[in-house]
Amino acid sequence: MIWSGSNNLIDNCTIINSAVGIGGADSTNLTVRSSKITAAYEDVYVGSSGNVVLEDLDLQSNTYILWMLGASPSVSFTNGKVNVTNGGPEFVLGSGVSGAIYNFTNVTRRDNASVRFTWPTSASATVNYGWYLDVNVSDSTGALDSANVSAWDVNGSLQFSTLSNSSGRVGRSCSNT
Repeated sequence: MIWSGSNNLIDNCTIINSAVGIGGADSTNLTVRSSKITAAYEDVYVGSSGNVVLEDLDLQSNTYILWMLGASPSVSFTNGKVNVTNGGPEFVLGSGVSGAIYNFTNVTRRDNASVRFTWPTSASATVNYGWYLDVNVSDSTGALDSANVSAWDVNGSLQFSTLSNSSGRVGRSCSNT
């Protein structure tokens, strides 16, 4: 699927056995959500584009999940499962990327290993990578008020410790690496 123009929305699509799942250049404001893409090359290819939003995606590729070639100022990817079958990096930035900001929240590989990023020394970007956790505490009688909820990362570092409210919920907690 090739796209161009401004303010594009791709929602609830299944793209299977395509060379490129979604590709385009010189466009602004692309949102892809609630979709599954299986591609031979890259699932999402973006040239000189601005403001790419990826939400609730299941992505599988032989080469890359996301290939950013041009000056793309902002990419936000939330709630995704990714898999690259050739063992290479999931996210690749081209040499034309400069000053870009990439935010990845709750994006994981199917094998639970670390997501891999790569770019040449001529490119520059900021990558923010993290997870959030929603908690609801209850027992056989219902919601628990003032239950202590604590969470640690894989390195044993405490990420947060807080008490549940009267509905048993804990405010959304974020962890960035």
